[in-house]
Amino acid sequence: QIPSFEEVIEDGKNGLLFEKGNVDDLAKQLNALMNNKDLMNEIPQNAISNMKENYCWDSIAKGYVEIIKTL
Repeated sequence: QIPSFEEVIEDGKNGLLFEKGNVDDLAKQLNALMNNKDLMNEIPQNAISNMKENYCWDSIAKGYVEIIKTL
């Protein structure tokens, strides 16, 4: 797991996290994904939604506007 990714990725919701260097943990996550077709479809959709809601330019600009309003 890379700390900056943990801020963006919710394990099992919009991505899968595994312990860095732990091949068994990676295999476990991939097997869980391959055995759950719903999750396989939901994760990319949730990831796209998360990026649009939190990391597109409009969202970032709105966040800055809200910060500026509090000054």
